[in-house]
Amino acid sequence: MMDAHLSYSISLLLSLALWWGSMRATLSGDLDLSASGLRFVLAFVLARMAVGLINHLLNGYHRDAQDRGPRETQGRPPRTSTDQRAPQFEGRDSTGRRSTDRDVPLDPTVTSAAISNLLSEPTQV
Repeated sequence: MMDAHLSYSISLLLSLALWWGSMRATLSGDLDLSASGLRFVLAFVLARMAVGLINHLLNGYHRDAQDRGPRETQGRPPRTSTDQRAPQFEGRDSTGRRSTDRDVPLDPTVTSAAISNLLSEPTQV
């Protein structure tokens, strides 16, 4: 929710930006002071309405988001520590051990002799 003082400050700055051309014309003597004042009041009213509309729109979205609650719990139970988690690809596996692309779980039936036989065979290029 936007603070009222901030809302008025934004409206004032926006109205000054809208009125800038009239202010320059008034200071150079090309525009009457009463016409310039009326243009400032109209710029301020227009800016105040625009900021108020945006503030109302943002407050509506904020209220709607609060009514719905957190996104993760909509229509499904919250996650627990026993849920199946997606693999983590940030340099460590689920046990905290550093992982690389070559980390492949080995079959327990494979012995060290079979591995050394595989490594000693000549490779075909």
